[in-house]
Amino acid sequence: PRYAEAYANLGTTYQAIAAIGDSNSVNTALLQLTHSKLYQQELVLLLQPQIIPEFVCQLYPSLSRLTSSVNPPSAVELAECYYRIAISICPEFWDASVNLAGLLTSLSRYNEALEVYNNLEEPFGVSYPTIELPVSDSEFVRIAMAIEPTNQSNSIKRRDLVYLKGNLFHAIGDHVAAKHEYLKALVVSKIDLLSVFNGIKVEHPSIDGDETVSEILMTVAKMYQDEGNSMAIMFYFASVSVKATPNTCNNLGILLTAQGNIEQAVKWYQVGLTLDSQHVHLYTNLGSALKDLGIICGAVECYLKAIAIHPGFWIALANLANLWKDMGKVEEAIILYRRALEANPDFIEAFCNLVYSLLFVCDWDGREENLRKVYDIVKRQLNEEKIPTVLPFHTFTYSGLTAWMIREISRRNAELVIAGIESSTWFLKFPKRPLSLLLEAVKKEPKSLRICSAGLERSLHFPYPYPPPITQLSPFNNDKIRIGYVSSDFVNHPLAHLMQSVFGMHNRNKFAVFCYSLSPSDLSIFRHKIESESDIFVDVSRWTIHQIVERIVADRIHILCNLNGYTRGARNEIFAARPAPIQMAFMGFAGTMGAGKVFDPINNSREARDLWKEGTVLLGLDELVNEWSENNFEMDWDLQSIRERWIDYMVVDEIVCPRKLVCGELLNENELDVGCALRGMVSKNSDENRVYTEAMIYMPQSFFVNDHKQGFREEEDINIENIVLNSGEICEREIPRAEIPTEDDNNGEKKFTDMLLDDGWDSEDELEEEERLKWRKEEIKRIIMRREIFPNLREDTVIFANFNQLYKVRFS
Repeated sequence: PRYAEAYANLGTTYQAIAAIGDSNSVNTALLQLTHSKLYQQELVLLLQPQIIPEFVCQLYPSLSRLTSSVNPPSAVELAECYYRIAISICPEFWDASVNLAGLLTSLSRYNEALEVYNNLEEPFGVSYPTIELPVSDSEFVRIAMAIEPTNQSNSIKRRDLVYLKGNLFHAIGDHVAAKHEYLKALVVSKIDLLSVFNGIKVEHPSIDGDETVSEILMTVAKMYQDEGNSMAIMFYFASVSVKATPNTCNNLGILLTAQGNIEQAVKWYQVGLTLDSQHVHLYTNLGSALKDLGIICGAVECYLKAIAIHPGFWIALANLANLWKDMGKVEEAIILYRRALEANPDFIEAFCNLVYSLLFVCDWDGREENLRKVYDIVKRQLNEEKIPTVLPFHTFTYSGLTAWMIREISRRNAELVIAGIESSTWFLKFPKRPLSLLLEAVKKEPKSLRICSAGLERSLHFPYPYPPPITQLSPFNNDKIRIGYVSSDFVNHPLAHLMQSVFGMHNRNKFAVFCYSLSPSDLSIFRHKIESESDIFVDVSRWTIHQIVERIVADRIHILCNLNGYTRGARNEIFAARPAPIQMAFMGFAGTMGAGKVFDPINNSREARDLWKEGTVLLGLDELVNEWSENNFEMDWDLQSIRERWIDYMVVDEIVCPRKLVCGELLNENELDVGCALRGMVSKNSDENRVYTEAMIYMPQSFFVNDHKQGFREEEDINIENIVLNSGEICEREIPRAEIPTEDDNNGEKKFTDMLLDDGWDSEDELEEEERLKWRKEEIKRIIMRREIFPNLREDTVIFANFNQLYKVRFS
C-alpha cells in the first residue's frame, strides 16, 4: 500500500488520459492506453476499492468516488491525488514532485506549483539564503557563487530544479525572478558567468554537449535580447560553446545581423544548417544576410530552398519578393506577395509591400481601399508603440499619412538603430555628465567618493562616446576640417551620377575629404572618379560596424555626412554610434531621419524633456534642474539628447523643406498656414504636424547640387554631326528611315522632326548659334534613344517616366 512509485505511475497514466480527453469510464480508457498485459492486470487490481489503503481515502476523499457512476473523479483529479500520495509516502520523490508541479502549472495554479518546487529544495540542497534585491545580475551571480555548496552530489537535479522554477516564474511573467533562477542553475553547472559578464568568451569542456545547460544559456540570452541588453550576445556565444543547436545559431545570427556583424551572422547560419538542413528560418535569414552583403545569387538560392522545403512559408516568400522588387522585377514580386498573403492573410509586411508594388506599376485596382488599410495599420502600430511595417522610404508614396505619422515612422526606426548599437558589446555607451557622475558617487559612498577612473575620463568628453577631434585652425597650422562621406551608392547609381565631381571640388586648403564606401567597386567610371578625387577612399563593404566606427574615429572626422538615409544598403548604426561630433544627412534620402528632438505631447507620450527632468530628479538634483531650465534649458536639452539625435543637420533648401515643417522652429503667425490640410495644420506651440527632426542648413538657391555640367561632357557623335547642317536644321535624309516615320506611317499626322520646329516649342531666338546647334544635337540624340528603347511607339505618344530609374536601362 505504501509503494510510492506505483502511485506516481498511476498519476502519470491519468495525466496522459487527461491529455487526450477525460472519459466517464476511467478504467476502460486506462486499459486502452496501457500496452503491457501484466501492467493492465496490476492497475485493475490496484483500482479496486478494497485495495485502496484507508489512509489514502482519508487524505483524498475523491478516490472514494472512483467506482461511483454518479460523480466519478476526473482523470486530472486522480492524477493530482496519486502524485500527492506518492509524495506523502516519499517527500523527496523527484519524478512525482516534478510531474505534480507541471500538472498544477498547466492548470494555472502557479503558487501551488511553486510550493511543490520549494518543498524539494531542502532534500536536494538547493535552498539559498535570501538575496536582498535589487542587485545587478553580475552581483547576483557573485553572491550565488559564494553561497553555492561545495558538495556536488545531486548537482544535476539541483540544476534542473532551479531551472524548472525559472520556467514557472517566466510563465507567470516574473522575469527578474526567472532570470535569477536560471543564473543559479548556471552557477550549479559551473559556468564561468563572471567571464561571460566581462565580455570574455570561454569554453566549458567538462559540460560539452549538455543540452540542458545550453538551453538555459540560450533562454537567458533571449531575455537579455528582449531587454536590449548587450549581454545577450555573450550568453548566445556561451550557449553554442556548450552545444550548438539550430535555434541558437539562428538567434545568434539575428543578433549579429542587428549589430552589423553580417559576415559572422552568415557563419552561424551556416553552422545551424549543418545541424538541420531543413530549417526554413535558417535558410531565410541566411538569404537576408547574403542580400545585405550584396551576394544576390546566394540570397535567391537560400530563399528558394526555404520555399522548396515549405512552399507556404510566407516569410521566405515575402523576402524573395522584396529582393525581386529591389531588382526591378516588380511583377514577379507581386505574385510572391500574393502567395505570402494566401499562406498568412494577416502578414502585414507583405500586404504593405504589395500595395507599394501595385502603385509602382500603376495598378490602381482597389487603390483607395488599400491606402485606407495602410493608414489604419500605421495608426494602430504607432498607438501600440510598435515600429510600423511601412518603411520610411515608402511614406512618400502614401499620400493619406499625416505629418506626425511620417515623422514617427522614421523616429521608431531611428530608435531601433540606436537600440542595435547599445546592445553591442563593443560600444562604449554615452558618458554621463561629470557633475552627475560625482553626485552619484556621493550618493553611493559619501565618505570615500570612489569614482571609476575610466568613467570619469570618459565623462570629460560628455556627451560624446568618443573624444571629439581637436584641430587648431590657424594660418600657422596645416590642420584642415575633415569631412567624411558614408554611402553605399559610390557606384553606378543616381547619387554618384549627381555627385561624382563634388568630392573633388572641395577647397583643399580648408578641407580634407574622406569617403567610406558601403558597397564594393562595380568598376564603373563613377566609382573610379570618386575614388581618384577623394583624399582618402576606403572600401568598408566587408567591415563590421565596429571596424567602420573605429576607422572614422581614428581618421579624426569632424563632420560625417550620411548619403544614404533610409535607403537600400544603408548602415545607419555607424551614425548612431556617434563617431563624429557633427553628423548630417544630405542628398540620398528625401525625408527626415527621425533622429532628433520633438515636442508633440498629443502623439508622443514619451516626450524627451519630461523624461530628462524625471531622470535628473531621481538623482536628487531638483534645484539644479529648476535653475538650469530657467536659464539654459535648450542648450542642456541638446547635450542630453545627443544619444537620440544622431543626425544633427540636413542640407536642404526652403522650397523642399519649409521652416514651418521643422520641429522646434519658432514661427510667426503668418508662417503657420501649411497650405496642405491633408498632412495636418501646423501649430505654433507644438511639433504635432511637423516632419523634420533635424536642424536645417539652407542652401541659397537649391540643395540639389548636381553634376550634369561636369559629368556629361560626352564626345561628339560623328553620325549626329553629319545630320546637322551648317544652318542647324535637321536633314531627314541623313536619319535612317526606320527611325523617322513618314507622314503615311503617322496616318497624316505631323512627323516628329516637324514637331521639333513647331511654334509650340520654346523659342530659340535668344540662343547663340553655338547653343542652338548643341540643342539641335541633343534633340536628335533623344529621337534616336527613344526609337531604340521604344521601337514600336508612335512619335506623338507622350511618355510618363520614372526618371530616377532610367539609369537601370541598358542599351545594346
